[in-house]
Amino acid sequence: MKHLTRKVDGRRYAILTNPLPTEIQNVLPVFQSAYQELWENWIDLQKNGLKVDVAVKDVHGLTPQLIGDHEMGVGKFRLKALYVDFRQFWMQKSPIEFNKVCNLLYKHTESDVGRDTIKILKCYWKKEPILFDKHSVSSKDLIDAVFNGELFHRDEGKIDNVSGGHTMIADEFLASALFFAVYDRIAVLQRLNTLLFLAYQGKPAIVLSDAIRFSEPYDGQPW
Repeated sequence: MKHLTRKVDGRRYAILTNPLPTEIQNVLPVFQSAYQELWENWIDLQKNGLKVDVAVKDVHGLTPQLIGDHEMGVGKFRLKALYVDFRQFWMQKSPIEFNKVCNLLYKHTESDVGRDTIKILKCYWKKEPILFDKHSVSSKDLIDAVFNGELFHRDEGKIDNVSGGHTMIADEFLASALFFAVYDRIAVLQRLNTLLFLAYQGKPAIVLSDAIRFSEPYDGQPW
């Protein structure tokens, strides 16, 4: 077992390959810039009336109340701008797709605790299915379906497949359910961004903390 960690000023760090590999150096500025855009978009949404509590609480239960985008405080076109920024971390072909970045860090992390941290982040990225009206929907399938079937492409059948044919319900449900699925993953991206704090500075290390390792429930705010 490797325990290549350091503790400075109350924080623990896991050591990366030294010097920092070129493949990581190439990805980090792209990831950091894209995350900053996402962060600014999120702040702007909050300033312009996004009702996070309303959007999220209705899809936590087994029988959520169905709400539309008009009850979330912002319209679907404004939310689409958030999804555009998020999509860079979601698309398989993107160089900063979440799992690609995690796998790269895992490859060059020289401590077991560092690798365990990355594994936990990946587990939280997968998330649990969303349940509504006795119908279970994979949150990953939900994002893929709405992104490819409505928001960014017009792949016929995607929405019907994921909603199980509940067309009338889906129109109301998908607005809040999609936001909930993306919102949770933005929280994971926030943790990954924090983990990369030292690496952004060219230092061969990632930041470890109880918050990053999900030892306690997250409070729900992405930032």
